[in-house]
Amino acid sequence: MFKFRTMVANAAHLGPNVSATGDSRLTRTGALLRRSFIDEAPQLLNVLKGDMSLVGPRPETPEYVKLLSPHELRILAVRPGMAGPSTLEYSREEPAILARQDDPDGYYRTHLLHQRVAADLTYVDHWTLAADVSILARTAVFVVSGVIESALNRSRAEEEVIRVP
Repeated sequence: MFKFRTMVANAAHLGPNVSATGDSRLTRTGALLRRSFIDEAPQLLNVLKGDMSLVGPRPETPEYVKLLSPHELRILAVRPGMAGPSTLEYSREEPAILARQDDPDGYYRTHLLHQRVAADLTYVDHWTLAADVSILARTAVFVVSGVIESALNRSRAEEEVIRVP
């Protein structure tokens, strides 16, 4: 899966496989790429190659796939997507939830991973073209609102710097 690098080199050796709010492994440029969702743009190459679709369950790392039950492994029978139900449901809050945990990776493994897979399985079991169109539209709104929110937060931070004597 193609993505822009958003973390320091060897980040996997420096911390958990999940990223929480305030993750020190995230580069300054990486934070900007993530806030603007530009880090996902190279995945369009995966879609063009046929490795991914626009909509489908988000791929997990092999480390987390090993934790799935036989029932949950059914999501691997479907081509992974750039956008999907679990992405919409958890992307905004997941980093903040993980940041509040003593063990973010453990919490992801025992709770969030299985909740995300359940959302994706519901999608797989009840797939319709209308559902895909809805997910794409909601993803577009999600991305645009994230970019606007990021720009507003940057603007507010710049105003605070200007006001400080």
